[in-house]
Amino acid sequence: MSAPASFNWFNYIIIPSVFFDIGAHLCLYSFYSAQLNHSVFSFDPEILNFSALNLNISDNNFQKNIT
Repeated sequence: MSAPASFNWFNYIIIPSVFFDIGAHLCLYSFYSAQLNHSVFSFDPEILNFSALNLNISDNNFQKNIT
């Protein structure tokens, strides 16, 4: 996964870490964090976004990294 410049700060987070993605929407930050082996907690209060978030987690096999 090629990361845009806005993701550069992830490279300075000590692994393993816990990442909270508040307002996760479709999990862009969650997926990048999970790829770096962080434990991720993703939240989205909007029910349709939350459903899409769970589907994306499952489709991309990140169930072990993203809660």
